[in-house]
Amino acid sequence: MSDSSFAPADYISTGMPQYDGNPLIECLPKILSDVDVVRRIGNTPARPNETERAMDPKLRGHGINRLKDVVVPFEIHLRLEDLFSQLIRYGYTGRNPLHASTVRHRLPSSAEIKGHGFMSTAETMTLIGLSGMGKTTALNAIAKLYPQVISHSKYKQQIFIETQVVWLKIECPHDGSLRGFCAAFFSSLDAALGIEKYSSRGSTGRSISVMLQNISQLCKTYFIGALIIDEMQHLCSSRGGQDREKLLNFFVTLSNDAGVPLVYVGTNAMLPLFSGVLRNARRAAGMGPIAFDRFSDDDPFWAHLVSQLWAYDWTKTPAPLTGRLLSKIYDLTQGNTDFLVKLLMLSQRHAIWEGIDSISPA
Repeated sequence: MSDSSFAPADYISTGMPQYDGNPLIECLPKILSDVDVVRRIGNTPARPNETERAMDPKLRGHGINRLKDVVVPFEIHLRLEDLFSQLIRYGYTGRNPLHASTVRHRLPSSAEIKGHGFMSTAETMTLIGLSGMGKTTALNAIAKLYPQVISHSKYKQQIFIETQVVWLKIECPHDGSLRGFCAAFFSSLDAALGIEKYSSRGSTGRSISVMLQNISQLCKTYFIGALIIDEMQHLCSSRGGQDREKLLNFFVTLSNDAGVPLVYVGTNAMLPLFSGVLRNARRAAGMGPIAFDRFSDDDPFWAHLVSQLWAYDWTKTPAPLTGRLLSKIYDLTQGNTDFLVKLLMLSQRHAIWEGIDSISPA
């Protein structure tokens, strides 16, 4: 795959003195207003109309899958987008490629030259919440507001040939092993760059410390803007915990030495990871945790979400959303968004198969 699939750098001054003059920040999309965020993150596929509801039950069954694609932005999405936007840009302020300290810092031997003037500006963000509350969906939607890879060739009359990876997402391996993490990093980087160059580095036989050094160096080489580490709770179940300590320490080092901002994502089960070691706790609290909690039954956002999804009804004669239905839905889903979508899909499928005309509390 050639570089043509990468976004070519287009530099726009931001008006913020700490950002301007830094090609890694000026090439990012402009900082969005809340209205723009809602417009770009939200997704409302076509709602079923009379014609569609009159179709064969088999076809309507296919329509029901559109419910999975609905994204209703909330206040938490706006907060998340705002923090992610700050995290990436502020992380780059300490890595201006036109500064001598950054050039020295990127040399493979820089680990040995301590005190070469590099100061990390990388922060950490933690996203925590129940499974099925849309953490990963929200983060994916926000990351996609940025091109993943940008290719630079010239900045203000100056030759500047670099490939910048704005964000990289890695899933923690199920066994929470260091080797698994390294392999996931290399294959994720290959996927972003559209090449097959680094994946082989995750193969067995390589020492883990060499792979970790490789990762740190690649983060500097490609100016990785943010590393999103999903399913962090897998580290809690890792064997014996020695890999877990090593990996958490490696994250701290990556943040300090390579200057890469980190986004930790996981369920509440990952909390014990940060409570044990003080510096990990301090790290995790960087920009404060964002909690994706289940909705309470009197939350107006919950009622709004249900009513938005309720419009996607493929039964013959859609029932209006009554208070009784609303409380029944809450009772069965307990305010979990994933359960809500599944409940609506399953009940409609059941109604269509059984020849029932509309959804009732029963």
